[in-house]
Amino acid sequence: MAVCYLSTPIGSLEIKGDNYGICEISFVDTSSKVSDEIPPVLQQCHSELSEYFEGKRTDFTFNLNPNGTEFQ
Repeated sequence: MAVCYLSTPIGSLEIKGDNYGICEISFVDTSSKVSDEIPPVLQQCHSELSEYFEGKRTDFTFNLNPNGTEFQ
């Protein structure tokens, strides 16, 4: 699983995913975590979230691959 970080106006985000899509986006406590290199599998998500916080995007096209049971 690949991980990257994005600093936003509302806090730092940790983005996790694999070749099938984004598994998790969550806030992290430290605001100092920013990725210098973004794994290719997460680049689209990172880019689209950055555009959203810049006011340039209102919808997302990156793939989701959430973990959990069928019930969840």
